[in-house]
Amino acid sequence: MKVDPVRDRNVLPEVFSRYGWSPRRVGMSHGLIKVDTGNGVYALKKTEASPEKCKFLYRILEDVKRAGFEHIVSWELTRSGEPYVSTSEGTWYAAPWYGERVKKGTDLPIEELLGQLARIHRLSQPAVEGIEDFRVQADEVLINEWKKKKEQLNEFRNTAEEREFPSPLDKVFKEQAALLDKAFGFAIQGMERFVETDKGRPPRYTLVHSRVHPQNLRTGEHGWKWFDFDHAQLDSPVRDIASFFRRLLPPGEGQEEDLASLLSIYEDEMKLTGKEKKLLALYLAYPERPYRLLKKYYEEPKVLAESAAVHRLEEETDRLQLFQSWVRQLWKRNPGKGTGSRESITVSEKKAPAKKR
Repeated sequence: MKVDPVRDRNVLPEVFSRYGWSPRRVGMSHGLIKVDTGNGVYALKKTEASPEKCKFLYRILEDVKRAGFEHIVSWELTRSGEPYVSTSEGTWYAAPWYGERVKKGTDLPIEELLGQLARIHRLSQPAVEGIEDFRVQADEVLINEWKKKKEQLNEFRNTAEEREFPSPLDKVFKEQAALLDKAFGFAIQGMERFVETDKGRPPRYTLVHSRVHPQNLRTGEHGWKWFDFDHAQLDSPVRDIASFFRRLLPPGEGQEEDLASLLSIYEDEMKLTGKEKKLLALYLAYPERPYRLLKKYYEEPKVLAESAAVHRLEEETDRLQLFQSWVRQLWKRNPGKGTGSRESITVSEKKAPAKKR
Protein backbone atom coordinates (compact mmCIF):
# COMPACT_ATOMS: atom_id res chain seq x y z
CA MET A 1 0.00 0.00 0.00
CA LYS A 2 1.46 3.34 -1.03
CA VAL A 3 2.44 5.86 1.59
CA ASP A 4 0.71 9.23 1.32
CA PRO A 5 3.45 11.77 2.15
CA VAL A 6 0.95 14.37 3.37
CA ARG A 7 -1.64 12.37 5.31
CA ASP A 8 0.69 9.69 6.68
CA ARG A 9 3.24 12.18 7.96
CA ASN A 10 0.81 13.13 10.70
CA VAL A 11 0.49 9.58 12.08
CA LEU A 12 4.13 8.51 11.87
CA PRO A 13 5.03 9.95 15.31
CA GLU A 14 2.29 7.76 16.79
CA VAL A 15 3.64 4.70 14.94
CA PHE A 16 7.20 5.41 16.10
CA SER A 17 6.01 5.82 19.68
CA ARG A 18 4.11 2.51 19.62
CA TYR A 19 7.31 0.74 18.61
CA GLY A 20 9.33 2.66 21.19
CA TRP A 21 11.49 4.33 18.55
CA SER A 22 13.20 7.72 18.69
CA PRO A 23 14.34 7.95 15.06
CA ARG A 24 17.57 9.69 14.15
CA ARG A 25 16.92 9.40 10.44
CA VAL A 26 13.83 8.57 8.36
CA GLY A 27 13.71 8.10 4.59
CA MET A 28 11.89 6.31 1.77
CA SER A 29 13.28 3.33 -0.12
CA HIS A 30 11.23 1.48 -2.76
CA GLY A 31 7.91 2.01 -1.02
CA LEU A 32 9.27 1.30 2.46
CA ILE A 33 9.98 3.80 5.20
CA LYS A 34 13.54 3.26 6.42
CA VAL A 35 13.85 4.17 10.10
CA ASP A 36 17.26 4.48 11.77
CA THR A 37 16.86 4.64 15.56
CA GLY A 38 20.55 4.56 16.39
CA ASN A 39 20.01 1.16 18.00
CA GLY A 40 18.79 -0.47 14.83
CA VAL A 41 17.44 0.12 11.32
CA TYR A 42 13.89 -0.92 10.47
CA ALA A 43 11.62 -1.19 7.45
CA LEU A 44 8.16 0.25 8.11
CA LYS A 45 5.35 -0.54 5.70
CA LYS A 46 1.76 0.56 5.37
CA THR A 47 -0.46 -2.41 4.55
CA GLU A 48 -3.97 -3.18 3.38
CA ALA A 49 -4.02 -6.21 5.67
CA SER A 50 -6.40 -5.94 8.62
CA PRO A 51 -5.10 -6.09 12.20
CA GLU A 52 -6.63 -9.57 12.47
CA LYS A 53 -4.77 -10.74 9.38
CA CYS A 54 -1.51 -9.23 10.65
CA LYS A 55 -1.87 -11.21 13.89
CA PHE A 56 -2.60 -14.38 11.95
CA LEU A 57 0.35 -13.96 9.57
CA TYR A 58 2.73 -13.15 12.41
CA ARG A 59 1.72 -16.33 14.22
CA ILE A 60 2.14 -18.53 11.15
CA LEU A 61 5.48 -17.00 10.18
CA GLU A 62 6.79 -17.44 13.71
CA ASP A 63 5.67 -21.09 13.62
CA VAL A 64 7.65 -21.54 10.41
CA LYS A 65 10.72 -19.94 11.97
CA ARG A 66 10.48 -22.09 15.09
CA ALA A 67 10.44 -25.12 12.80
CA GLY A 68 13.92 -24.10 11.66
CA PHE A 69 13.31 -21.91 8.61
CA GLU A 70 15.46 -18.77 8.80
CA HIS A 71 14.82 -17.24 5.37
CA ILE A 72 12.01 -14.93 6.47
CA VAL A 73 12.35 -11.34 7.67
CA SER A 74 10.57 -11.37 11.06
CA TRP A 75 8.05 -8.73 12.07
CA GLU A 76 8.74 -6.43 15.01
CA LEU A 77 6.40 -6.29 17.99
CA THR A 78 5.19 -3.02 19.46
CA ARG A 79 5.72 -2.15 23.11
CA SER A 80 2.31 -3.71 23.82
CA GLY A 81 3.27 -6.93 22.02
CA GLU A 82 1.29 -6.46 18.81
CA PRO A 83 2.79 -7.18 15.34
CA TYR A 84 1.11 -4.09 13.85
CA VAL A 85 0.07 -0.52 14.59
CA SER A 86 -3.45 0.59 13.70
CA THR A 87 -3.93 4.33 13.12
CA SER A 88 -6.58 6.61 11.68
CA GLU A 89 -4.74 6.42 8.35
CA GLY A 90 -4.32 2.67 8.17
CA THR A 91 -2.36 -0.30 9.47
CA TRP A 92 1.43 -0.52 9.68
CA TYR A 93 3.97 -3.24 10.39
CA ALA A 94 7.74 -3.21 10.78
CA ALA A 95 10.71 -5.54 10.39
CA PRO A 96 14.46 -5.22 10.85
CA TRP A 97 16.08 -3.78 7.75
CA TYR A 98 17.86 -6.62 6.00
CA GLY A 99 20.47 -6.59 3.25
CA GLU A 100 19.74 -5.26 -0.21
CA ARG A 101 16.92 -5.49 -2.66
CA VAL A 102 17.61 -7.63 -5.71
CA LYS A 103 18.93 -5.52 -8.57
CA LYS A 104 17.58 -5.99 -12.08
CA GLY A 105 19.63 -8.56 -13.97
CA THR A 106 20.90 -10.30 -10.83
CA ASP A 107 21.51 -14.02 -11.30
CA LEU A 108 19.23 -15.69 -8.78
CA PRO A 109 19.97 -19.08 -7.18
CA ILE A 110 16.81 -20.58 -8.66
CA GLU A 111 17.11 -24.06 -7.18
CA GLU A 112 17.89 -22.74 -3.70
CA LEU A 113 14.99 -20.28 -3.75
CA LEU A 114 12.51 -22.84 -5.06
CA GLY A 115 13.54 -25.21 -2.29
CA GLN A 116 13.01 -22.42 0.24
CA LEU A 117 9.54 -21.72 -1.14
CA ALA A 118 8.67 -25.41 -0.84
CA ARG A 119 9.81 -25.40 2.80
CA ILE A 120 7.62 -22.40 3.59
CA HIS A 121 4.66 -24.28 2.13
CA ARG A 122 5.46 -27.54 3.91
CA LEU A 123 6.21 -26.03 7.31
CA SER A 124 3.16 -23.76 7.32
CA GLN A 125 0.67 -26.44 6.29
CA PRO A 126 0.19 -27.95 9.79
CA ALA A 127 -0.28 -24.48 11.27
CA VAL A 128 -3.12 -23.60 8.88
CA GLU A 129 -4.89 -26.97 9.02
CA GLY A 130 -8.61 -26.45 9.62
CA ILE A 131 -8.40 -22.64 9.54
CA GLU A 132 -11.15 -21.16 7.35
CA ASP A 133 -10.25 -17.48 7.67
CA PHE A 134 -8.10 -15.98 4.91
CA ARG A 135 -8.71 -18.94 2.59
CA VAL A 136 -9.22 -18.18 -1.08
CA GLN A 137 -10.46 -20.37 -3.89
CA ALA A 138 -11.13 -20.16 -7.60
CA ASP A 139 -14.63 -18.96 -8.47
CA GLU A 140 -16.72 -17.29 -11.14
CA VAL A 141 -15.13 -13.94 -10.30
CA LEU A 142 -11.70 -15.26 -11.32
CA ILE A 143 -13.09 -16.91 -14.44
CA ASN A 144 -14.91 -13.74 -15.51
CA GLU A 145 -11.74 -11.74 -14.92
CA TRP A 146 -9.83 -14.06 -17.25
CA LYS A 147 -12.61 -13.89 -19.84
CA LYS A 148 -12.54 -10.10 -19.74
CA LYS A 149 -8.78 -10.11 -20.30
CA LYS A 150 -9.20 -12.49 -23.23
CA GLU A 151 -11.69 -10.06 -24.76
CA GLN A 152 -9.27 -7.18 -24.20
CA LEU A 153 -6.56 -9.18 -25.93
CA ASN A 154 -8.84 -9.51 -28.96
CA GLU A 155 -9.39 -5.74 -28.88
CA PHE A 156 -5.62 -5.15 -28.85
CA ARG A 157 -5.32 -7.56 -31.79
CA ASN A 158 -7.96 -5.62 -33.74
CA THR A 159 -6.04 -2.42 -33.07
CA ALA A 160 -2.85 -3.99 -34.39
CA GLU A 161 -4.57 -5.35 -37.50
CA GLU A 162 -6.35 -2.08 -38.32
CA ARG A 163 -3.25 0.10 -38.29
CA GLU A 164 -2.22 1.29 -41.72
CA PHE A 165 1.42 1.24 -40.65
CA PRO A 166 1.90 -1.53 -38.08
CA SER A 167 4.60 -1.05 -35.47
CA PRO A 168 7.28 -3.71 -34.90
CA LEU A 169 5.38 -4.88 -31.81
CA ASP A 170 2.10 -5.02 -33.77
CA LYS A 171 3.77 -7.46 -36.16
CA VAL A 172 5.15 -9.71 -33.42
CA PHE A 173 1.81 -9.63 -31.59
CA LYS A 174 -0.13 -10.66 -34.69
CA GLU A 175 2.25 -13.59 -35.20
CA GLN A 176 1.70 -14.76 -31.63
CA ALA A 177 -2.00 -13.85 -31.21
CA ALA A 178 -3.20 -17.42 -31.84
CA LEU A 179 -0.82 -18.77 -29.18
CA LEU A 180 -2.10 -16.28 -26.61
CA ASP A 181 -5.75 -16.86 -27.51
CA LYS A 182 -5.39 -20.64 -27.12
CA ALA A 183 -3.56 -20.20 -23.83
CA PHE A 184 -6.41 -18.09 -22.46
CA GLY A 185 -8.97 -20.57 -23.79
CA PHE A 186 -7.29 -23.55 -22.15
CA ALA A 187 -6.87 -21.79 -18.80
CA ILE A 188 -10.48 -20.55 -18.76
CA GLN A 189 -12.04 -23.86 -19.80
CA GLY A 190 -9.93 -25.81 -17.32
CA MET A 191 -10.74 -23.42 -14.48
CA GLU A 192 -14.45 -23.59 -15.29
CA ARG A 193 -14.27 -27.36 -14.96
CA PHE A 194 -12.32 -27.05 -11.69
CA VAL A 195 -14.99 -24.77 -10.22
CA GLU A 196 -17.72 -27.11 -11.47
CA THR A 197 -16.21 -30.34 -10.10
CA ASP A 198 -14.33 -29.13 -7.01
CA LYS A 199 -16.16 -25.86 -6.31
CA GLY A 200 -12.79 -24.16 -6.82
CA ARG A 201 -11.36 -25.51 -3.56
CA PRO A 202 -7.76 -26.69 -3.93
CA PRO A 203 -6.78 -30.21 -2.78
CA ARG A 204 -5.02 -28.66 0.23
CA TYR A 205 -4.28 -25.28 1.71
CA THR A 206 -1.01 -23.82 2.88
CA LEU A 207 0.38 -20.33 3.38
CA VAL A 208 1.21 -18.87 -0.03
CA HIS A 209 3.22 -15.70 -0.45
CA SER A 210 1.03 -14.64 -3.43
CA ARG A 211 3.54 -11.95 -4.50
CA VAL A 212 6.49 -14.14 -5.54
CA HIS A 213 8.76 -11.72 -7.38
CA PRO A 214 12.47 -10.78 -7.34
CA GLN A 215 11.51 -7.46 -5.75
CA ASN A 216 10.26 -9.34 -2.69
CA LEU A 217 13.61 -11.00 -2.07
CA ARG A 218 16.55 -9.52 -0.19
CA THR A 219 20.11 -10.74 0.12
CA GLY A 220 22.54 -10.04 2.94
CA GLU A 221 25.08 -11.58 5.28
CA HIS A 222 22.70 -14.40 6.23
CA GLY A 223 21.79 -15.30 2.66
CA TRP A 224 18.50 -14.80 0.86
CA LYS A 225 15.35 -13.84 2.72
CA TRP A 226 11.71 -13.47 1.71
CA PHE A 227 9.65 -10.49 2.79
CA ASP A 228 6.41 -8.63 1.97
CA PHE A 229 4.24 -11.35 3.47
CA ASP A 230 1.36 -9.01 4.29
CA HIS A 231 -0.24 -10.10 0.98
CA ALA A 232 0.03 -13.80 1.91
CA GLN A 233 -3.11 -15.92 2.04
CA LEU A 234 -4.23 -19.52 2.35
CA ASP A 235 -4.39 -21.15 -1.06
CA SER A 236 -2.93 -23.98 -3.11
CA PRO A 237 0.89 -24.04 -3.14
CA VAL A 238 0.80 -24.24 -6.94
CA ARG A 239 -0.21 -20.58 -7.10
CA ASP A 240 3.24 -19.65 -5.80
CA ILE A 241 4.98 -22.24 -7.98
CA ALA A 242 3.37 -20.81 -11.12
CA SER A 243 4.38 -17.27 -10.13
CA PHE A 244 7.92 -18.47 -9.38
CA PHE A 245 8.28 -20.03 -12.83
CA ARG A 246 6.82 -16.99 -14.59
CA ARG A 247 8.71 -14.30 -12.70
CA LEU A 248 11.99 -15.76 -11.46
CA LEU A 249 13.14 -18.07 -14.23
CA PRO A 250 15.62 -16.21 -16.45
CA PRO A 251 14.55 -15.58 -20.06
CA GLY A 252 16.20 -17.59 -22.80
CA GLU A 253 16.04 -21.00 -24.31
CA GLY A 254 14.76 -23.66 -21.94
CA GLN A 255 13.62 -27.24 -22.13
CA GLU A 256 10.70 -29.15 -20.68
CA GLU A 257 13.28 -31.26 -18.86
CA ASP A 258 14.52 -28.14 -17.06
CA LEU A 259 11.03 -27.38 -15.74
CA ALA A 260 10.51 -30.99 -14.73
CA SER A 261 13.85 -30.96 -12.91
CA LEU A 262 12.89 -27.80 -11.02
CA LEU A 263 9.54 -29.26 -10.04
CA SER A 264 11.34 -32.33 -8.70
CA ILE A 265 13.46 -30.01 -6.51
CA TYR A 266 10.24 -28.55 -5.11
CA GLU A 267 8.84 -32.05 -4.59
CA ASP A 268 11.92 -33.12 -2.66
CA GLU A 269 10.48 -30.85 0.05
CA MET A 270 6.76 -31.10 -0.64
CA LYS A 271 5.20 -33.74 -2.88
CA LEU A 272 2.35 -32.59 -5.12
CA THR A 273 -0.70 -34.68 -5.93
CA GLY A 274 -1.79 -35.37 -9.49
CA LYS A 275 -4.69 -32.95 -9.12
CA GLU A 276 -2.34 -30.23 -7.87
CA LYS A 277 -0.12 -30.72 -10.92
CA LYS A 278 -3.12 -30.31 -13.21
CA LEU A 279 -4.05 -27.14 -11.33
CA LEU A 280 -0.46 -25.94 -11.77
CA ALA A 281 -0.88 -26.56 -15.51
CA LEU A 282 -3.90 -24.25 -15.58
CA TYR A 283 -2.08 -21.42 -13.82
CA LEU A 284 0.97 -21.80 -16.06
CA ALA A 285 -1.20 -21.79 -19.19
CA TYR A 286 -2.70 -18.44 -18.20
CA PRO A 287 -0.67 -15.86 -20.22
CA GLU A 288 -0.32 -13.33 -17.42
CA ARG A 289 2.88 -11.57 -18.43
CA PRO A 290 2.27 -11.23 -22.20
CA TYR A 291 -1.19 -9.84 -21.43
CA ARG A 292 0.14 -7.27 -18.95
CA LEU A 293 2.80 -6.14 -21.40
CA LEU A 294 0.30 -5.75 -24.25
CA LYS A 295 -2.16 -3.91 -22.01
CA LYS A 296 0.49 -1.39 -21.05
CA TYR A 297 1.65 -1.01 -24.66
CA TYR A 298 -1.80 -0.40 -26.16
CA GLU A 299 -3.35 1.57 -23.29
CA GLU A 300 -0.27 3.58 -22.24
CA PRO A 301 1.71 3.82 -25.50
CA LYS A 302 4.24 6.34 -24.21
CA VAL A 303 5.32 4.22 -21.24
CA LEU A 304 7.27 1.52 -23.10
CA ALA A 305 10.07 2.01 -25.60
CA GLU A 306 9.27 0.13 -28.82
CA SER A 307 12.45 -1.94 -29.02
CA ALA A 308 12.27 -2.92 -25.34
CA ALA A 309 8.59 -3.86 -25.68
CA VAL A 310 9.29 -6.06 -28.71
CA HIS A 311 12.16 -7.81 -26.92
CA ARG A 312 10.06 -8.45 -23.82
CA LEU A 313 7.09 -9.76 -25.82
CA GLU A 314 9.35 -12.18 -27.67
CA GLU A 315 10.84 -13.37 -24.38
CA GLU A 316 7.45 -13.83 -22.75
CA THR A 317 5.90 -15.68 -25.69
CA ASP A 318 8.97 -17.94 -25.82
CA ARG A 319 8.46 -18.68 -22.14
CA LEU A 320 4.71 -19.25 -22.61
CA GLN A 321 5.35 -21.64 -25.49
CA LEU A 322 7.73 -23.62 -23.29
CA PHE A 323 5.11 -23.69 -20.54
CA GLN A 324 2.46 -24.90 -22.98
CA SER A 325 4.66 -27.74 -24.12
CA TRP A 326 5.24 -28.78 -20.52
CA VAL A 327 1.57 -28.28 -19.62
CA ARG A 328 0.69 -30.95 -22.17
CA GLN A 329 2.98 -33.36 -20.36
CA LEU A 330 1.55 -32.49 -16.92
CA TRP A 331 -1.95 -33.00 -18.28
CA LYS A 332 -1.21 -36.37 -19.88
CA ARG A 333 0.74 -37.77 -16.93
CA ASN A 334 -1.85 -36.83 -14.30
CA PRO A 335 -5.21 -38.24 -15.44
CA GLY A 336 -8.17 -38.23 -13.13
CA LYS A 337 -11.47 -36.66 -12.29
CA GLY A 338 -11.86 -32.97 -11.68
CA THR A 339 -9.67 -30.02 -12.60
CA GLY A 340 -10.78 -29.96 -16.17
CA SER A 341 -10.28 -33.59 -17.12
CA ARG A 342 -12.75 -33.57 -20.01
CA GLU A 343 -11.39 -34.67 -23.36
CA SER A 344 -12.47 -31.35 -24.87
CA ILE A 345 -9.94 -29.47 -22.76
CA THR A 346 -6.72 -29.66 -24.73
CA VAL A 347 -3.62 -27.63 -25.39
CA SER A 348 -2.84 -27.21 -29.05
CA GLU A 349 0.12 -29.18 -30.37
CA LYS A 350 0.57 -26.63 -33.11
CA LYS A 351 3.70 -24.55 -32.77
CA ALA A 352 3.54 -20.79 -32.90
CA PRO A 353 4.83 -19.12 -36.08
CA ALA A 354 8.53 -18.38 -36.14
CA LYS A 355 9.38 -14.95 -34.86
CA LYS A 356 11.06 -12.35 -36.98
CA ARG A 357 14.18 -11.27 -35.22
